[in-house]
Amino acid sequence: ARDSVEDLGQWANIAASNVGIVVVPSDPQDGGPWFSPDGVEWTLIEGLQLSPLALTASNERFLATDEDGGVVSSTDGTNWQTVEDLPAADFHLVAATPFGFYAAQDTSIWRSPDGVEWTQLPTPSLDGRVISIAGTQTGLVAVTVIPDPREVRFWHTTEGTVWTELQGLPQDAGCAQVSASESGFFAITFIDDSSPDGSSAAWFSEDGRRWARVATGPGRLAV
Repeated sequence: ARDSVEDLGQWANIAASNVGIVVVPSDPQDGGPWFSPDGVEWTLIEGLQLSPLALTASNERFLATDEDGGVVSSTDGTNWQTVEDLPAADFHLVAATPFGFYAAQDTSIWRSPDGVEWTQLPTPSLDGRVISIAGTQTGLVAVTVIPDPREVRFWHTTEGTVWTELQGLPQDAGCAQVSASESGFFAITFIDDSSPDGSSAAWFSEDGRRWARVATGPGRLAV
């Protein structure tokens, strides 16, 4: 493991709550995760390996999946507990929203008010593996991917049960991410085109239904 967070290479994920910040390195050899109460002083959390793709936080709680696909939780960023008696194994994605926590297991979506008690949502209309979820007070947006031929699709719901496929966003993107803030939703789409590093586009929506492209550029962007 590295001696300090400044020695790390790429960070695979980062999440912040009211008590501080947790980062997960891309390389497991870098140890981690790491916690900081202020972004200046950092502490390596010994004995815990988190999935680099599944880390999120509400104001009160960090939630992540560990290397075995289990869910772990922390209210202070340094002491983590395994969430027992999960109704499903191998959550590959967790996300905090104003409606609580959401998790994905392949093509299914689960919801929890507290990160402990989980309920599977009816998602009969969703096609493909769920790769990203975000939410505001106006509803939720999910991104799914279909492998062959590879397509990404965006979906919106106001209450978590009826999902509507969104139009106007590129289906031929190689991958896509969505995030949310108080002002609305942000999305990144990446297309592996003829340019050396591919190209990305950034999108914004106030309500999760109507989207506008706000930026484009070479290479991969992230939200």
